[in-house]
Amino acid sequence: VDNGATDSTIDEARRAALQLDIDLRIVVERRPGLVHARNTGIACSEHPLAVMVDAGTVLHPSAVRLLVARLLRSPSDTAAVSAHALVRNTRHGDLQELEAQDYSLAVHASQRVHGLFQAPLVAEGSCSIYRTDAVRAVHGWARDDDDGVMLTWRFLERGWRVFHDPLAIAFTAEPISMRSWAARRVRAAQSILEAARENGLRSLRFPFNRFVAVADTAGPML
Repeated sequence: VDNGATDSTIDEARRAALQLDIDLRIVVERRPGLVHARNTGIACSEHPLAVMVDAGTVLHPSAVRLLVARLLRSPSDTAAVSAHALVRNTRHGDLQELEAQDYSLAVHASQRVHGLFQAPLVAEGSCSIYRTDAVRAVHGWARDDDDGVMLTWRFLERGWRVFHDPLAIAFTAEPISMRSWAARRVRAAQSILEAARENGLRSLRFPFNRFVAVADTAGPML
């Protein structure tokens, strides 16, 4: 999905498709933002499964195979599986790399806990696999839902499951600082509050996910 790319992303996609001898369709979405790009991609998809990968994210060669395998061997009501993102800091220095490592570990731990208790922070924005019909059934990503919290909430409201696969590795780069994890938690808490205002916590159908959602909303305040 060409979402106003100003670098060589589109040319690299064409080069890779030619090299690998695979079909490639490029769709233009002029409204800026990840949410619009993802919704456009899902709307154009002709397959039952869709792997959404952000530009700049590099997948381990086995990542897609592991995501598909986890989805197929999970319960039939599973709507999505998130990858395990390893983040490299675009800010240079030993301390900055430690910050990125700490950030990756914190995000990964949170996703594993949320996958275990079926809570809303299990999604990984940089790379996840989705059942196309499930995403369309909940009308895709909501505004500003870059982390997929609102989308996951809607899946859980319908009694569908979302899991995390720690072996499906995706490599990405972000400007990480000491505040990055706190900022991500605040964004997540705001998304949870917005979802709770719309339908209430009781709309979540699994035993423990309401408790975990409340704990995540209270986390930034603590």
